[in-house]
Amino acid sequence: MTNSGDGNGSYGALVDTPAFSANLVPLGATWTTSGAGAPAGGSDASAPYALTSGTTSIGAGVTHTYDMVLTFRFTDGKPATTCAGSGTGLFNAVAAASGETGTTTDNSACVNPPQPPTTRLVLDKRVASVADVNGNGLTDAGDTIQWEFDLTNQSQVTLTDVKVVDPLAGSATCATTTLAPGATTTCTADAAYVITAADVQAGSVENIATSTGEAPWGDPAVPGDDVRSNDDTTITPLDQTTRLVLDKRVASVTDVNGNGITDEGDTIQWEFELTNESNVTLTDLKVSDPLAGAVTCAATTLAPGASTLCTADASYAITAADVTTGEVLNVATAKGEGPGGDPNDPSDDVPSNPDSTRTPVEAVDTELVLDKRVSSVTDVNGNGLTDLGDEIQWEFESTNNSNVTLTDLAVVDPLAGPVTCAATTLAPGASTTCTADAVHVITQADVDAGKVVNTATSKGEAPGGDPNDPSDDVKSNPDTTTTPVQQVARLSLDKRVASVTDVNGNGLTDLGDEIQWEFEPDEHGNGHPHRPEGQRPAGRCGDLCGDHAGAGCLDHVHRGRRPRHHAGRHGGRLGGQPGDLVRRAAGRRPERPEGRRPVEPGHDHHSRGPEDRSAAGQAGRLGDRRQRQRADRPG
Repeated sequence: MTNSGDGNGSYGALVDTPAFSANLVPLGATWTTSGAGAPAGGSDASAPYALTSGTTSIGAGVTHTYDMVLTFRFTDGKPATTCAGSGTGLFNAVAAASGETGTTTDNSACVNPPQPPTTRLVLDKRVASVADVNGNGLTDAGDTIQWEFDLTNQSQVTLTDVKVVDPLAGSATCATTTLAPGATTTCTADAAYVITAADVQAGSVENIATSTGEAPWGDPAVPGDDVRSNDDTTITPLDQTTRLVLDKRVASVTDVNGNGITDEGDTIQWEFELTNESNVTLTDLKVSDPLAGAVTCAATTLAPGASTLCTADASYAITAADVTTGEVLNVATAKGEGPGGDPNDPSDDVPSNPDSTRTPVEAVDTELVLDKRVSSVTDVNGNGLTDLGDEIQWEFESTNNSNVTLTDLAVVDPLAGPVTCAATTLAPGASTTCTADAVHVITQADVDAGKVVNTATSKGEAPGGDPNDPSDDVKSNPDTTTTPVQQVARLSLDKRVASVTDVNGNGLTDLGDEIQWEFEPDEHGNGHPHRPEGQRPAGRCGDLCGDHAGAGCLDHVHRGRRPRHHAGRHGGRLGGQPGDLVRRAAGRRPERPEGRRPVEPGHDHHSRGPEDRSAAGQAGRLGDRRQRQRADRPG
């Protein structure tokens, strides 16, 4: 303020009113003064600013100078408009009180505003640690990552309310939230990050974070005016393991021909279980099995730990070659694609283990075993013997030692005749009992043979056999029973004197007379134990008499002489020689002299059983002989 007059003057209140660019806000002013009689300097926190109050005196030719420092701030960090009058730049005008004398000039000014202060917040994110939670030595699902963040204020202004923004890490705590220019603080995620299967599938955990702060002109409630840091990323590599496990098995075997065994023509159905034991998802799964052919899987993508079941599209028919080998051996493998794998590039396939199945195959083996036995013998005539007229009952046990079922079982026994079986179909290992429909009655031929020998067989049909074609029968072993038949043989002899010839005609039966004996054998029994039926018995009597039991049998004529040696009663030699015996034809009686009485035929003094050789017996026989001699003498 200058007083250019010749005399002292005064001026009223001076008021400074800033009219800055719209994004510039005055924050306050301070001022100092100079010149004779100038008022003291001052300050004011809000515009307009009153530099003086009341009336200020000023001498002639004196100037009062007011030096002001005005503080302002940018509201948005954008450059302010340049000076172009009120409301632009740093426009400022001073007004004197009205009524002052003189002219007031040059009472406004505008200074082009400076560029807004720079703001820069720098973020440095890093992995503080990785914890191997599952202890498998890998960085994989379930392990944890701990992140930390360094924030540096590279602004020209202090930043407040600094924070970290990290969606994956979640909330983070900073050591301080106000940073002066050039200051740094460290922030740490409040919780460790747990690695997921998706992360492992991706092969790494890639995490991007930012940070924000408030410049002096910023409003924490208005996100748009935040000072944002750079984005910073960490990439944590993860370990990917791939393992595909194949479990192949026989789902079913169909006995197509129904013979009860696994053989040619039967079918095998295979199934395959695939389990992903990787820590990543496998895709494009498939099974390779040359013997089974095409295979369809319920799922072709498996997450870690998941399984799927695959089935051969068609069953496998067992061949004759398989029967020769004795088994069907089949090996299969499976494969899939890991992350980033190319289904058209076999080199990056994830292969499974090979797995095999062995299905035993049998050849048809038939064996029918017959066990024939006598179940009972009935003593029809009650004589306590097994003999003529008694009855034999046979039974038969047939056992199927085949590995297939046999049908149409039958027993063939010509002697027994028809046989009925409890069952005519036998599974492998099964047995049935069969019984002859009728008993066998023992015949005279059986008695003569001394036994009943009977042989039987059995037969059946294997699967596919024709009951009308004997050539394909399954035949059993022949089995024989031998039933002893008792032979009762009893031969009785009736010996008698046919005639006595008084050769010397002295009327006595004495020395030189001749005795003619005859013998009548009688067989009492149920057979001929020592010879076949019809054969003549051995011995001289048999030679002369034949087989006519009950007929008289004459053998020798005895000529009595003085005995030189007595060998027993009528024992063949009474003192003579063998030449003294005259052979006679069987059935003829010897001639006797006229007037001689023959011994009565049939006289059985000499017909007896075993000879009584006791003294009493000898005496009795002597008495008999003397009595007969007296009876033969002429009257």
